[in-house]
Amino acid sequence: MLVYHPNFLFLFPGAFVGAIGALLMALVFAHVTLFGHLLLIHALIGGSLLVVVGTQLVGFGLCGRSYAVYQLGDRDPLFERVGKRVRLEQGLLLGLALILAGLGVGAVVVGHWIASGLGSLAEEQVTILAATLLIVGVQVFFTSFLLSLLGLRRRGRGNA
Repeated sequence: MLVYHPNFLFLFPGAFVGAIGALLMALVFAHVTLFGHLLLIHALIGGSLLVVVGTQLVGFGLCGRSYAVYQLGDRDPLFERVGKRVRLEQGLLLGLALILAGLGVGAVVVGHWIASGLGSLAEEQVTILAATLLIVGVQVFFTSFLLSLLGLRRRGRGNA
């Protein structure tokens, strides 16, 4: 049953959790106060965790839906329409862009750290952002491959 309807177990909760995490991270970087308290590093770590988990849940949901449609013959007009427009290369490019953004932000942090004499690392917030971008990029990159693999049988039969 979960294969045919992964939306309520994976997709919707994943999108919700990821959105809450991204909002929380944005609030930390915007220096917003909540109930009179400034959101600091702990909120950023929590937001990062939610973004990573949300991304993973969405990936699981897409893979489950893909399996149901491509391998079990389930019908999902929205998934099929989107699947015809979104290709492996687009997912790989998005994942690579996120990875490169994470590496770029991380390189800036390392550059500042080296310039300051390799002492205490004082840019924890930016480092967490870099790690989050890198992790989500890797998830998107490899989930794109998995989604493509799940769709091979469909393409091999000439249905697409």
